[in-house]
Amino acid sequence: MLCDPDLPSLQQYSVQVLLDPDTANPMVSVSEDGKQVKWERIRRLVPRKPQRFDCVLNVLAKEGFNTNSFDYEVQVKGKTEWNLGIASESINRKGDIRLSPQNGYWTIWLRKGHEYTANAEPAVVLNLKKQPQNIGCTFTEKLFPFFSPGANVDGNNSAPLIITPVIRKQRYDRWSDDEYDDDV
Repeated sequence: MLCDPDLPSLQQYSVQVLLDPDTANPMVSVSEDGKQVKWERIRRLVPRKPQRFDCVLNVLAKEGFNTNSFDYEVQVKGKTEWNLGIASESINRKGDIRLSPQNGYWTIWLRKGHEYTANAEPAVVLNLKKQPQNIGCTFTEKLFPFFSPGANVDGNNSAPLIITPVIRKQRYDRWSDDEYDDDV
């Protein structure tokens, strides 16, 4: 996963990402248009399928991408917990899953409304000056977009994750406080 704002040439391959309800854990629901996912208090009655996550609140995109590089964004506004990233095609989807590159997951996540972490070995705490409204992801080999809306605890995480069109008007340099315009 590339998170470098200095790579505008990679951002030209914006793709339409649709969620695959056949991979969705029974405690998360995917909207009819395939663009939103949220946690549900009541477990849905769904067919058992080998591609379905059975224990963790995850869902994958319908399609994986493997040519050129691809870019998509997800609205995270109003969320206090989520996991986003990419996963290899051969990931384990059954039982308790540890999100790590060794297990085929490259993700970032939010916890407690303000704790951002990139899953690496070891995990890397991301100190952000502002809470992001959208998260972008770019990748260059066959991987599947990965989403987990997180549980809704006491109504604090009820907003869905929403896949949005890629719009990059203003970017932030990850090494400084300076904003700069990016018309890509």
